[in-house]
Parts: sequence; C-alpha cells; structure tokens
Amino acid sequence: MANILCLDFDDTIVLDNTTRQLFEEFADPAWHGFEERYHAGELSVEQFNAAALDLVEAPREQITGFVRERARPREGLLELCDWAHWNGWLVTVVSSGFDICSGPVLDRLGLDRVTRHTGRTERGYRWRVRYYSPRGIELQDGFKLSYAQAYRRTSRASWRARWRIGKPARQASLPGAAATPQLRHPGNARRCSSRGRRDGESSHACIPGHAPPYHRRG
Repeated sequence: MANILCLDFDDTIVLDNTTRQLFEEFADPAWHGFEERYHAGELSVEQFNAAALDLVEAPREQITGFVRERARPREGLLELCDWAHWNGWLVTVVSSGFDICSGPVLDRLGLDRVTRHTGRTERGYRWRVRYYSPRGIELQDGFKLSYAQAYRRTSRASWRARWRIGKPARQASLPGAAATPQLRHPGNARRCSSRGRRDGESSHACIPGHAPPYHRRG
C-alpha cells in the first residue's frame, strides 16, 4: 500500500471555504443561528452543515455552477499531486464539506483519480447530507477523525501520512506549492491506473510502468 497524502478541501485545496460561500449565497439567513450554535459547541460541524443545507433551495446545477465560478484552487496543487504520483503516494481528500462543492472543482482540475470522502448530498423535497465512516456507519460527529483513525490503524511501519485537516487558510499552504517538487525519474516510479469503482472503494490500483499522473493534462 502506498504512503498517503490526506488533504482537506475547504481552505486547503481551495483558498476559500466553499461550504460557507454556498450558505451565504443560497441559504435562508436563519443559517447564521446554526452557525452560532456550532461556535458555542452545541452542534458538531456535521450537524451544522446538515441543518444549514436544509435551508438551501437552489437546484444542483445552480450550486455547482456557482462553485466552479467562485472556487480558487491553491497554487501548486497539481504539481503536488504529480509529485505524489511519481513518488508512490496515494492522494485522498477527506472533507466535511459537500460532494456538490468538491466534486466539480476536482473534476475541472482533472483530479478525477483522487479518492474523495466527503458529505454525500441528495435532493428530494429538501437538500440532505449524510456522513459515513470508513465502515459505512452514518455519523453525526467525527467524520474526518474516523478516516484519520482508520488510516492509522491500517498503516504499516513503512507508511507515512501527512494530515491537512481543519486548518485555516493562512496555515494551510501545501507542501510543494512554492515550487515544483523534484520528481524521481518516471522509469523508477510506480505509476497508478484508475479502475472502475463502487461507492466507498478506492479508484486507484498501483501497477508498475503504466498510466498517467493524477490529473489529466489539457
């Protein structure tokens, strides 16, 4: 199993908090009351996000279009993902934000090979979000921590993990963002290919000598 580079989405992969931007743009102003309860420790971030999303009535197409327009990917992100690929690291996103926010941005960047664990949204009569642990248990708290613990429990002595979970934007500059990392020669690297996947499965299978980097080049 590869080393793991685990990244948050809001304030890390992108410079701003897209979840908050979504609420500011589309939610009923009553969402600020849930935010106050969250800061007071009365709600977990998962409970806050679910309550605030319930106040959003915009359709999926409008939300995803807004996110694509407003999101600002962090400089050096693609270089970091390429470095991770050529050096045998598995890149994964673990975020308490929503798939309707992170998905369009990662897809636009060509990072469709990056494994994603986020809040799963659906809209019937109202918007709903659910958070599932690595074991498939629905959670009301501790979503990101459950993945951090799972990665650590299943790790071997040779694994290393770098966590960028829940840090504010001013502290969340990514390793390798200032300059393109020095990559090992492609001939000596383990390259990763993408296989079809079901929900909850990794989309990566590492095999020697075949497949492009994590992001698709234009």
